[in-house]
Amino acid sequence: NDIKPQSVDAFELGYSSLIANCVLIDVLGYYSTWKNFIGYVNVANTPGINDPEAFLDRSKYIQYNIAYNGAEKVNTYGYAASVSVDLSRHFLAKVNFSSDFLKNRNNSQVNNFNTPNYRFNIDFGNTGFGKKERFSFNTTFRYRPAYFYQIGFGSGTVPASAVIDAQVSYRLLQAHSTIKLGGINLTNEYYRNGFGSPAIGGMYYVSFAYNVF
Repeated sequence: NDIKPQSVDAFELGYSSLIANCVLIDVLGYYSTWKNFIGYVNVANTPGINDPEAFLDRSKYIQYNIAYNGAEKVNTYGYAASVSVDLSRHFLAKVNFSSDFLKNRNNSQVNNFNTPNYRFNIDFGNTGFGKKERFSFNTTFRYRPAYFYQIGFGSGTVPASAVIDAQVSYRLLQAHSTIKLGGINLTNEYYRNGFGSPAIGGMYYVSFAYNVF
């Protein structure tokens, strides 16, 4: 049968509130129902060979991934929450947490959600300090637990990762410009975002932005 477009009915509800003019709270949740959910199945062929035992020798068969629609209705749901706090003197702190789940999946399909059940970030920074508030900085801690990742050519566990990003800036007031020095994954601890994907190390940078304020 020809493959059909998958469709989704989604419901999302959120709430945001500012408390005492210094604490911002955001929460949201969603629930989705998928029809004709597209997944994959692994099949193999032995070109020019009729012996079934050829499938026992990896060098003698070719593996393919074929997409098709699952008959079951698949549900995805999750939630997220964040709290941002103004600590005075331009210091800011923020924590956010999110979670996602896949339900009623067709076990005959390769259709894993490929995302951890939860993850969170913690931010801390200052938007202006020092003489004439020329300096600013921001730091972020990102954590993601280990999770199972499934894709057409293979599957396996993606290890947990804890990553620190940081940036410090200096404003050149007369030139209306900014100099930034920072790093993504400061500790250079390699991590992966998917099974079979390349490892990600640290990236460090210096930038100059002219006439930006």
